[in-house]
Amino acid sequence: ENFWKLVSSVGTPIDDCSILDSDSKGIYWAIGSDCRLNSDVSIGSPEFPVLLISAANITRMNGGGQMFGVIMVTDVLGNGATLETAGGWTQYGAVVVDADLSKYTGTFQIVYVEAAFNGALGSGGLGNVSGGWTDAPPDWRF
Repeated sequence: ENFWKLVSSVGTPIDDCSILDSDSKGIYWAIGSDCRLNSDVSIGSPEFPVLLISAANITRMNGGGQMFGVIMVTDVLGNGATLETAGGWTQYGAVVVDADLSKYTGTFQIVYVEAAFNGALGSGGLGNVSGGWTDAPPDWRF
């Protein structure tokens, strides 16, 4: 019950992740059975990153795609959520996984981009935790 209150108060609930593209921005909650991020798609942008919170059974990042922002995969609904990748997905920002790591094929890259990370968390009333930090060396940030 508290989960659904949070979903309805912050962000946009979606049951089909294939609607996400370069015009997407802000916070999205994937609440369908699958969250499949399309091949060769670009989600968000450096100026308008996305925070995607997936509570779907399967979250799958397909080849050639990329996203600017943060993906959080969670088992908050108790559905045995998994994260899968196929092909060459690149995440510019961060990935947080509170679920099972499943199938990995191809190249999965996470490129820490501080602006994409901060922009995704700063949308919709979310923000940094006081006293938080990053372990990423300054040379890795851009």
